[in-house]
Amino acid sequence: MNDINLVIGFATASFAIAISPGPSWIYIISSTVEQGCTAGLIAVAGNATGIIWHVTMATLGLSLLLQYSAAAFIIIKWIGVAYLIYLAARTIRNDFTFAQKNKSECRHLKQVFREGVLVNVFNPKVSLLMFALLPQFINPSHGGVKYQIAFLGIFHVFIATIVLTTIVFLTSRMVGAFKSSKNIQRFFRWGSGGLLFCCGVKLALLERS
Repeated sequence: MNDINLVIGFATASFAIAISPGPSWIYIISSTVEQGCTAGLIAVAGNATGIIWHVTMATLGLSLLLQYSAAAFIIIKWIGVAYLIYLAARTIRNDFTFAQKNKSECRHLKQVFREGVLVNVFNPKVSLLMFALLPQFINPSHGGVKYQIAFLGIFHVFIATIVLTTIVFLTSRMVGAFKSSKNIQRFFRWGSGGLLFCCGVKLALLERS
């Protein structure tokens, strides 16, 4: 398989991962609905930063720690579970009364960014995914394995960012429906919170391969 086929194969796998709904999707959509397009884009930036953290871990070989250290894996996993459940509870508790919402009631954009980062950082599944996926598209005969890992990792960040940015813009076009219906707001609040809770449960059940 030549280098072009390797890159195309990785791009296909990366896109398939990016379009798979998960905690980042839910957080980004809820941030867009709650505070608008700007907050959604900030959440996307936080998500990208979180992925870069995992790419750095993979490049430096620290992902081995999560794969071979049961204690490290369990600690990171349960921090992630607790954080997702916290986000689920906050989402359900929040009242998305957009027409009456003012700046003092909105989360600061720094908080939106920080939470977007943490949703990724405290998900060991992302790190294990990097460790399992990236080596399949590395050509050791070319040398510079770390640089290849870093390149493909950043490439994944680029693909994921395009997908999530598209989701932000699509979501922002539908916010009008949320503003006009209390029932839709309630459904979204409980639905998003429920999905985040399910992601937390799914993460809690995650085992090291």
